[in-house]
Amino acid sequence: MKVSGIASSIALVAGLSAALIVADAIGQDQNQTRRNQQQQQRMQQMQNQQRGRRAEENALKPGMMAPTFTLKSLDGEITFDLREHRGERPVVLIFGSYT
Repeated sequence: MKVSGIASSIALVAGLSAALIVADAIGQDQNQTRRNQQQQQRMQQMQNQQRGRRAEENALKPGMMAPTFTLKSLDGEITFDLREHRGERPVVLIFGSYT
């Protein structure tokens, strides 16, 4: 009777130890996943900040000339090129629908 009770206790302790080892491994995997996600978020934030700085550096400022561009009419028959109109009267672009 005592031997079977001791054997049962040893089996129970071994089972609990195995369960704790598995739970610890799962917890470590979850922590690693969380750290990876946090690192990706930090990288994304840094990239967004860099993009913002580049956008600010490249932004048009008062007094600067607009970059050249070419537009086609809806029917594709007329092409507007800003370079052809520099120095003439002001060019105003209106984006919207008036239908």
